[in-house]
Amino acid sequence: MIMSPEEFKAHRRQKFLSYEMYCATKRNQHELIATSRRNLSRCQLGTEDHTGELRMIFAEKLWLWLLEYTAGAPIEEISRAFVDVVADFVNWNESFQAFAISLSAEFPEDGPYEYAAAPDFENLADYQATLQLLSIAILLRDRMSVNCIISILRSHVGTDALFDELIEICGTRDSTVNECILGEPYDTLVSALWQEDDIHIAKYVSSYLTAWYPAMSAHPRWYNGHLRLSDNGYAPYYGYWAFEAAAVMFLLDVDDDGIDNIVYPDDLVSYAKISRIREREIGGKQSREVNRVLAGDMCPREGFWETPAKVGSRKQFKFGEIMPAYGGDYGVVIWQWSLSQDDITEIP
Repeated sequence: MIMSPEEFKAHRRQKFLSYEMYCATKRNQHELIATSRRNLSRCQLGTEDHTGELRMIFAEKLWLWLLEYTAGAPIEEISRAFVDVVADFVNWNESFQAFAISLSAEFPEDGPYEYAAAPDFENLADYQATLQLLSIAILLRDRMSVNCIISILRSHVGTDALFDELIEICGTRDSTVNECILGEPYDTLVSALWQEDDIHIAKYVSSYLTAWYPAMSAHPRWYNGHLRLSDNGYAPYYGYWAFEAAAVMFLLDVDDDGIDNIVYPDDLVSYAKISRIREREIGGKQSREVNRVLAGDMCPREGFWETPAKVGSRKQFKFGEIMPAYGGDYGVVIWQWSLSQDDITEIP
C-alpha cells in the first residue's frame, strides 16, 4: 500500500525523496523482488544461483523497508514488516550454507565444511546491510531478531570491532578485537563506544555522522542515488541512514539532543527509549514473583540469575534477554533468581 500525498508531505523524513520518486521506486522494488522470486523457482538449492537470488531478495526487501521509513511510515507499522526482512536474511544464510556444503562435497581436497555466515564483511554492501539490519533490530527493541542475527553472525565474532562491541552490549559475547575490517569511518564509531563520558561519546558519534556519507561513495547501489532518476521515475535512493550511530547512542543511553545530522534517525532513537521504559514497567509488574526460567526462554525479570548447571554462572540479565543453555550431560538447564541482588547495575 502506498501512502497518500498528504501523509507523505506531513511525515517525510528526508528531503531528497519526492512523492513521485517514492511511488515509482516502491513499484520498482516490488518488481525486482518478484523477478528474483521467479528466478529462484528455477534454481536448485545448494547452487550459487539459488544463494545469489536470495541475497538479492534480502537486499531489495531491506531497501524497501528503508524507503518506507524515509517516506514517513509510522514506526509501529514498519516494525512489523521488519520481521520479514530478517526472515529473508535467514533464508539467504541457509541457502549459503547449503551451497558451501555442496562445494565441500565436490571438492573434498579443500577440507570439510565449516560454518561461515553468508555476509562478507570485506564487502561494503554486505557489511553495511548487515550492520543496518542489526542496528534497526536493536532500535525496534526486537529482541528475537537481534538474537537471530547474532546467532547467524557467530562465525564473525572476533573479526570486527564494531559488531563485537554491539554484540557485547546486547549481552551475548565479550568483544575481542579493536579494529574494524573496513577501517574508517567505522573505527570512529568504535572509539565512541570506548569513551568514559557522554560528552565525548556524542562528539565521536557526531564525527562519525559527518564522515559516514562520503565514506559510502564506493557502495555499488545507492550512493548519490537521489541524483540518478530513471526515465520511469524511480531511483536507487531509499534514504541515507546511519542506524548504527543511533544504536550506539541508544545502547549507551546518551542524550542525543546535540546531534544534528540528516543521516541520524532521531525519532527511531526516541521510539527505542520509550519502548525500553514501557518494557521495564510492564516487566516489573508482571514478573516480580517469577524466580525460575528455562534456558532458551526470555528473561522475565532484570537482575542476577544463576544455574546449578554451571559453577560460577551467576550473571546479570536484561528483561527479554534469551537465557543461555550449556552443553554437556547436565540435562534441562533451569535458571534461578539469585538471592543476592546487591551489585545490580543499570543495563541499556
